[in-house]
Amino acid sequence: MRKNGECTESALQREFKQGYCADVLSYELLGKRMIIRVTNGVKAIWQISDYKVLVDRTCVENGESDKFDCVGFSTLEKIPHPRYSELDGCLKKYGDKLMA
Repeated sequence: MRKNGECTESALQREFKQGYCADVLSYELLGKRMIIRVTNGVKAIWQISDYKVLVDRTCVENGESDKFDCVGFSTLEKIPHPRYSELDGCLKKYGDKLMA
């Protein structure tokens, strides 16, 4: 989530570092999506910017152990379950761009 006055790319760098303890070496904007969720009768609208990032995988760690059990790498064909709720839609929309 962007902080007040922060550009999207700075938020990407900060959020990735916080969650995965690694720097983003390069990135590519894949696209944007809008997600509507209703929780306990309250509607929330999320505007999501989807990025493909390059990182040094030897630097990646779990920076948010209160949210994630573990962090790992897999091929697109063997992504483990359970998955983030929006991942399958993202893979369907951008799958061809992820392989490039």
